[in-house]
Order: sequence, then C-alpha cells, then structure tokens
Amino acid sequence: MLIVGEALGETEARKGEFFAGIAGWQLDILLRRAGIHRDQCTIENIVHCRPPKNRLVGMPYEKTAIQRCQHFLDATIDRVQPKVILTLGNLPMRVLTGNSGISRHRGFIGEDNVHGIPVVPTYHPSFLLPRRKSKSSAKWTGPVVYDIKKARRIANEGFTKLRTNYVLNPTPERADQFAQEFLDSDAEWLSWDIETPYKMEAQDETKLEQIIDTTILRISFAFRPGYSITMPWFPDYLPAIRRMLESGRKQIGWNIKAFDIPQVNAVGVFPKGDIHDGMNAWHVLQPYLPRGLEFVSSFFCDHLHPWKHLSKDEPKFYSCVDADAALVNMLGIMEAMKAQDVV
Repeated sequence: MLIVGEALGETEARKGEFFAGIAGWQLDILLRRAGIHRDQCTIENIVHCRPPKNRLVGMPYEKTAIQRCQHFLDATIDRVQPKVILTLGNLPMRVLTGNSGISRHRGFIGEDNVHGIPVVPTYHPSFLLPRRKSKSSAKWTGPVVYDIKKARRIANEGFTKLRTNYVLNPTPERADQFAQEFLDSDAEWLSWDIETPYKMEAQDETKLEQIIDTTILRISFAFRPGYSITMPWFPDYLPAIRRMLESGRKQIGWNIKAFDIPQVNAVGVFPKGDIHDGMNAWHVLQPYLPRGLEFVSSFFCDHLHPWKHLSKDEPKFYSCVDADAALVNMLGIMEAMKAQDVV
C-alpha cells in the first residue's frame, strides 16, 4: 500500500519525515485501528517541501510546486509497484485521479490516471483532529478506518471491477425478458426505484416527503449486482412492471416506504411481498452517518463512482445506478449487521 499525503508541515520539515507531526500521530492510530502498522506501508507526499504558512491549495505556486515534485512520486511508484494507493485529502486525489471533492469521492475506488493503479481516497488525518471553535469531525473516523481497510483488502487480494450491464433503452419485449429472467432466478431480492418530476428536482432521497406525484417518469429494477434495467412508465411496459412488483419476492428500495410505495399505489399498482427500506436499515447500522444512497454506496459498491450529479443529463443511467446501488448496499448492510450480531 502506498499512502500519499499533501505537503510537509512544520514538524515534518524540521525532522525531514512525512507525517511526523500530530497528523502523523493520528495516521498511526487510524492505521492501527485498521490492523496495519506504518512499516507495512510506503508513505509519500505530493509536495516535498513545506509551503509558506502551510498553504498550498489555491495558491499561485500550487501548480508549479506539484509539477516540480512529481518526479519524486513517480520514482516511488516505479520502485514500490504498489497494488493500491491510499490518498489522504483532496489534493492527492485530484493529482492522481483528476477527481475533485473529497467528501463526494472518499471511499469510491478510482484509478491513477498515469499508472492505472487502484486509488482509494479518504480524508486527511488532520481533518479528524479537534479544532477550536469548529464542529467536531470525529464521526468521520469510522469511515476513514473503513477506507483504509478497503485499501488493505485490495493490497492483499487485488481488485477486479465488476462489469455493469445497464439496459437503458429496452423495448417492451426486452422488459418482459428481464422480468422473466428475474422470475426464473433464485434471487432473494428485487430492488426497484421510481423517478418522478418531484424526485428528480429534489435529488436528495433523504429529504423526500410523502407528496403524491402521480406523474411517474420511469422505474428501474435490479436483482443481481451490476445488472439493472430502466423502463418508462408507459402502458406497454406495465405488464412487465406488474409481474415483478407483484411477484411476492422480498423487495428493496431507498426511502421506498416513505416515497416510492405511496407513488405506485396512487396509480393503482400494489407491490406484494416483504418491503425493506435500505435507508432505514443503514440508519440502524450507522445512526450518526448520512443516509444518502450515494454516500452509503462508498462503503459497499466498489464497482460504482459518484453518480447523483447525472440526474438531469443522464436520467436513464442515473436511475439504473439507483436500483443497482440499493441492492448491493442492502446485501452489504445485512452482512455487516450479521457480523455485529444485530440480526
């Protein structure tokens, strides 16, 4: 495992070591909680000097500093040949993958654009330290430890990304075929998700209220990881839709009981079988963490990248991912609950 930080602080510059100060102390604690000793990893920085007043991001010299130190990182990667890179903070993630927004991308497996190595981004250890007059960020300690464990798993076992098969423009006949595939399978769960004008505008499923919006635009289904279909809520597709929703199999959705079920009931469709809400299950498992589908997917869906920003530009793909993610998350949540003797 290669761990990549940002730049030297005062203590690091004085000692000539990466992560030698209080952030390094925090990093050691996080690594130990993940079952790793620092000596088992290689540590690098994007920049090998201490920026003026410890300020690098957004400064006029940021780009030049990164470029002049790039050869250090490249040499370390060539020498170590890491199986995974754990990036700490937004800057290392941006430099290696081109992605920005650590809060959105942490936990999702990216790829080093130059070397093709899996990258697991997480928060910088200093983010977890107490700050005077600042809101505590201690609740993010668990997710950071989880990210480190994910990187450790990749280092030990390798990583092969699950290939997705999303059926975006099915004919009614293809929709019937998907329904028959589900009915003929031994799948325990049917995941589904509807889109309405109100939901597409809201985007955040955790804030959806019980407002009946009888204009259902589409519905998406998944019954095995990586395989989902989206279909318009048109009369020609209703036979396939009803066959699945009325199959009696266990069903899963995200905020499904507060939003999706009332919507389909309002247009005369009544799903049969046990209905499970993945968002509520996650809240039981992790009551202090956000409940959004994309956030939870950073823990369980190694084959996905952040997608919620695509709701307007790629609504079909967006809806397929929603159904796929809800299924994979529920499977992961159930396993985590069993491991903790919750069920």
